[in-house]
Amino acid sequence: MNQKIEIIGVVGQVEQPRITQNGAPVLTFSVGVARGGGRGPIWYRVSVWGSLVDTWGAQLSKGSRVRVVGVMAAAADGHPRLWKTGEGILSASFEITARRIWLAAEGETVSTETEEPAEILE
Repeated sequence: MNQKIEIIGVVGQVEQPRITQNGAPVLTFSVGVARGGGRGPIWYRVSVWGSLVDTWGAQLSKGSRVRVVGVMAAAADGHPRLWKTGEGILSASFEITARRIWLAAEGETVSTETEEPAEILE
């Protein structure tokens, strides 16, 4: 079962678009979401698939403010993907397959109140 998720944050790293072994184009980028209380952001790994990979690959850059609506992706066992860092610390990945993306222009904010975003990925 897929769970809908919506996040608003700032783009971190944007990877180069790539083609999977099945021939599907995919673009992956990270989005940091503020937690408040002086703590660092929660980072999500977001994947965009299909025909709009080229469009979003050209538009997204580090520091872009975005709103992403999609579904959570999980490991085969239903849990977040786990791995150990180079220092041996266990870490987890919160992953989202994007269904819609809003990109804020310079000086604009991204709001959940937006009815008709300027740019949408569907």
